[in-house]
Amino acid sequence: MNATETFFLVALVWVLIGSLLAFFMARRGHAAFGWWIVGVILGPLSIPPALAATREQARGRPRVVEEGLPMGGRSTSWSASTARPDPRPRSARSPSSSVHGCGG
Repeated sequence: MNATETFFLVALVWVLIGSLLAFFMARRGHAAFGWWIVGVILGPLSIPPALAATREQARGRPRVVEEGLPMGGRSTSWSASTARPDPRPRSARSPSSSVHGCGG
């Protein structure tokens, strides 16, 4: 095997590792293209970070998808007795009708 064949074989294995890494990480809910890039650039060196990412996910640590307020930042006052949104306009609500006690 000459140097050119060896180079192409190593390059093929390198891309194969990146593709397999992307496939398995996508099945676990991670971004496939990002892991493919990491796998192609780092080759076999990308396996330990991938294992660490899957172990962290298996521990049950919640991932922060997007920081912000629940319900997309919409403020909704809920009636504590019925667990439904309070249909009255905000101006007609008394301060005790808010679940959080903050008032309306």
